Amino acid sequence: MAWFLHNNVHERWAWMDLFTPDECSEIIKMGLEDKVVSAYIGEGKETKNSVRKGSVSWLDEKDEKYSWIYRKCTDAVNQLNYKYFRYDLTFLETLQFTIYDKEKDFYGKHVDNMYRGYGCRKLSFSVQLSGEETYEGGELHLHFENQPIIVNKKLGTLNLFSSMVLHEVTPMTSGTRYSLVGWVHGPNFK
Repeated sequence: MAWFLHNNVHERWAWMDLFTPDECSEIIKMGLEDKVVSAYIGEGKETKNSVRKGSVSWLDEKDEKYSWIYRKCTDAVNQLNYKYFRYDLTFLETLQFTIYDKEKDFYGKHVDNMYRGYGCRKLSFSVQLSGEETYEGGELHLHFENQPIIVNKKLGTLNLFSSMVLHEVTPMTSGTRYSLVGWVHGPNFK
């Protein structure tokens, strides 16, 4: 399996320019208009600051105003899945609008793979909504080997990876990073 790296940036499972700069701005506006809460892990539990620090809101798939976002993400994920993973997929969870805006906001090393009564998370993705020049730190790192791979930070890019991959968002040092995060489920692996 070959990795395409440019300055240690992962581009293999990236859909460049999925969203235009204007669409990214619109998603940020919509995400900030919804109820923004402190980020947590699991089913509504408070997160200890040693694991995760940041804010989120949820873009409810039942709300018609978000349908264009779901459509674009679903189309890109389906095409990338077909090309690289060929996982049996069934549905996309509610999209999470994520804000890392305070110095030291972060999300420690973790995996997204969760088994529930209706299957498991198989693919995870993050859409870059902030221009990479507007913040420092807050990089999404994928840990495959000793050296982490930094996902592509180009505005509007969807970065897709297996939910079983260890990953993290490094601590912010300045500015604000906005992203759109999603998880795609399928039947349990056999």
